[in-house]
Amino acid sequence: MDTWLRGKEISETEAGPSSIEPYRKRLSGKFYAYQERKFSFGGLLYRLVPIDEPYLMLRVWIYSTVDDDGYVSEYMVEHVDVEYDVEEEMKEAGLTKEMLRQTLLSAEGAKTTLW
Repeated sequence: MDTWLRGKEISETEAGPSSIEPYRKRLSGKFYAYQERKFSFGGLLYRLVPIDEPYLMLRVWIYSTVDDDGYVSEYMVEHVDVEYDVEEEMKEAGLTKEMLRQTLLSAEGAKTTLW
């Protein structure tokens, strides 16, 4: 994802994040790993919230390759999409980006879950 966000070409073996293309400009900076769980097809599913755009929530399927010694040799993003974009609803409720951002950053474990 970093490669794609920096505007560089991704390899043909990686899943292109075309479903989030309209959000590309809003996805700079670090992400808060809101939730992580095992995925039945392998790998992990993450829900990520961009710290600078806390109105968005991404669903990302990350698959790792483990070598014969049990070490992870690479990570691949198999799928990514925007699960929620609640900007209008939050603004109507009077919640600013900064309020949401501070809530994320003050959550237990936030310092260890920023990507």
